Amino acid sequence: MSAATRDRWWVRAAALAAAAAASVFVTVRVARAVPGGAVGSSLSFAGTLTGVTGPQTLTFIFKSGATTLCTPTASVTPRADGSFRTAVPLAGCPRRLLDGRDVTFDVRVGARTVAVNQAASTVPYARYASAVGTSLCPTGYTPSSEVRPHCRRELAGGTFDEVVRVGDGATAFWIDRYEASLAQQADGGGARYATVASLPGGFPLNGNYTTPVYAFSRRGVEPFGEASWFIAQEACHLSGKRLPTSAEWITAARGTPDGADCVLPPTTANRTTGMASTCVSAWGADDMVGNLSEYSALWQTSVRDGLTTPVVSQGAAFSGDVIAGLNGRVLTRALGASAVAAVAGLPGAVLHGVPYANAAGGGGGVLAMGATSAPSYHQTGGIGFRCVTTR
Repeated sequence: MSAATRDRWWVRAAALAAAAAASVFVTVRVARAVPGGAVGSSLSFAGTLTGVTGPQTLTFIFKSGATTLCTPTASVTPRADGSFRTAVPLAGCPRRLLDGRDVTFDVRVGARTVAVNQAASTVPYARYASAVGTSLCPTGYTPSSEVRPHCRRELAGGTFDEVVRVGDGATAFWIDRYEASLAQQADGGGARYATVASLPGGFPLNGNYTTPVYAFSRRGVEPFGEASWFIAQEACHLSGKRLPTSAEWITAARGTPDGADCVLPPTTANRTTGMASTCVSAWGADDMVGNLSEYSALWQTSVRDGLTTPVVSQGAAFSGDVIAGLNGRVLTRALGASAVAAVAGLPGAVLHGVPYANAAGGGGGVLAMGATSAPSYHQTGGIGFRCVTTR
């Protein structure tokens, strides 16, 4: 097993067993995974055997309480001083072996038990060892088995909330794989909400909610496309996440191609999540450009330049300059009203991933931005969001 797939967390145990033919002394060291790397398919195991010579078969009995989880074996040939090192295969072990539960193990050499009920939970498992590295997935999520790597947690009804990791080390974060959809319950169950009109009255556009609504990154659904900034902010927060900063959004969108699958005609309805074929970022996030404009956490101060005509969101292609749509006027409307007015001096919530058809001059791409909408503004089928978690 390579150093890139082994852990450096060591559990030490010692046991002495007397037998008619020989005595065996074993110093047990069990590794989990390299900090910042994926959980490996085997464990590093080292120790010392005394009183025996030649090849030996070691059997490891991993247990949770009274339940045996798996019994992998490994063959070793001790050196002259009795020391040895081997890799213990985990192919037949359940993933729960590495998920932080209390696990103990026995060790047998041949037919002789040389270590009993050794604790493997006295140090953090690799998934929670964030002090020196970054786990593959945030707490509560598990790695997927799909070709495109991502993390997921199961929701009610057998669907999943899915995120992708962006970066490594202390600056890593996880962003929703798909644009957010909304549901009634914290586990993703209950009513689902596709429009502002369908939301409960206790979850208004200005975010002053009395009835919670939760955001999920779920495959195969229509994303919520009528979001105000406040709806996005509170739905992310209620779900244990938050809106991305502008810098995080741009970083997560890196590698999303200009044009191609990201260019949707202006008359096209919102694309169902998970249907993008090439409109995918380098990190595996779908539709960060072109399906919906997406809120970041940022508000922009209006410059009050006295212009009378609001502009639509302006932008440039991925390799171009950023031109934010700011001219001193911000689009707004009264809660529940359909008429849109341009009002001087209001703050504008910053939108990213502006669809090509909406950007001035047909521009678009990762760096296309807009800031012409007040935080309480929404529009039919045009503005969505996704959330971030850092744990």
